[in-house]
Amino acid sequence: MPARVAPERALVAALAHRGCTMVTAESLTAGLIAARIAAVPGASKILWGGIISYQNEAKERLLGVDSQILSKFGSVSRETVEAMARGALVVSGCDVSVAVSGIAGPSGGTPENPVGTVWVSVGKRTEQDGISIAESVRLSLSGNRNSIRSSTVTQALLLVLDCLDRHWGEAVY
Repeated sequence: MPARVAPERALVAALAHRGCTMVTAESLTAGLIAARIAAVPGASKILWGGIISYQNEAKERLLGVDSQILSKFGSVSRETVEAMARGALVVSGCDVSVAVSGIAGPSGGTPENPVGTVWVSVGKRTEQDGISIAESVRLSLSGNRNSIRSSTVTQALLLVLDCLDRHWGEAVY
């Protein structure tokens, strides 16, 4: 049985093959997604960088997330991560973005958003559509703070890969 390719390696290969660049917008992972990608040789061809927007003020100032979105839906919501993904594409000029926001714990959970709730959104830029959201998903993860953050990174990378296959076609890994 062939060895499975790490998602960050597959992502670098897939984006490089397509001539695409990527940016991350990270809250609970605080740069871990960009760090995983940057650990892959050749990542400089595709990784523009990462924007850490841990607090709401950073989401507003660095990514242009509207304060009304944050006050109405909260920082852990589909609306917020989609605004983060769009904002990252605007700021960077990249082709693909991934945005994450969630509650890693051990405290901070609510009945609506318990510890382990994470939203992930993938944004894309196309000549036809401009900036759009390829997909957003809500994850319900378990474990301690570090395992939730680590699982978020892996799930975010896998979602970007899945979106590349579905929206850009031709898997290359």
